[in-house]
Amino acid sequence: MSTKKRVFKKLAEETKVDLSAKKVELALVDDFIKSAKVVTDMYGDAYNEKGNIKSIIKKILRELEMANSAGQRSLNIGFNLEKATKDIGVELPSNYNSYKSRLISDIKDIDKAISIYKRISSQVDF
Repeated sequence: MSTKKRVFKKLAEETKVDLSAKKVELALVDDFIKSAKVVTDMYGDAYNEKGNIKSIIKKILRELEMANSAGQRSLNIGFNLEKATKDIGVELPSNYNSYKSRLISDIKDIDKAISIYKRISSQVDF
């Protein structure tokens, strides 16, 4: 084979290797761009759900506040019941104290939940 043919053959091989390397580099760039776009899209979707989260939190807060009010009313009814039974000399039902304890515990838990949801609600505006 002549020197000229060998040089052309070698040049052709060099070009092929160089082009395939460029294809690999371009493929890696494309992969990066696609994966970055997926992350951006996912973040956008999550960010767009913020309004839904805020309305759900508001609904939960309303229900908790209504439960708290109802619990306070129930507790006042219980205190009035205690006073009335004491005034007329009648004993309370045997399960009264367990209901009262449970009610007091529930009211404390509701108060904690309200506090937590208010804190979360104030931080949803990221």
